[in-house]
Amino acid sequence: MTLAAQDSIHVELLLEPRVPAGEPVRLRLRAENVTQHAIDLYLRGRAPTLDVVVGRGDGTVVWHRLEGEIIPAIVQLRALRPGERLEVDASWDQRTNAGEAVAPGDYVVEASLLTDGEPLRAPPRPLAIRSAAR
Repeated sequence: MTLAAQDSIHVELLLEPRVPAGEPVRLRLRAENVTQHAIDLYLRGRAPTLDVVVGRGDGTVVWHRLEGEIIPAIVQLRALRPGERLEVDASWDQRTNAGEAVAPGDYVVEASLLTDGEPLRAPPRPLAIRSAAR
């Protein structure tokens, strides 16, 4: 995928901005072709691969979806027609990579779709995890 193609793809991360502690956080990355011509995406993995990083406001990473994962050296071609969207879903169980539950508080979520070059990155989104008492 060329740099021009990256500029022609609108990428956004969709998630609920506030979730109760302990509930799964549903994440969806949407990549949309905003041009008037088809764009070829060269995506890594057997299926489109979504990477997600959840961190605290100070930048400390609490969860990295692909930490320790091996992504197959497979590249698949996906042509997006004008206006067509590619959506990839994931879920986070509010646990760190070490398996510990995270505390209620404010977090930042970053997501990207892996390609054969630079990932398609969505702008970071805030996430507030609230205890049941709030």
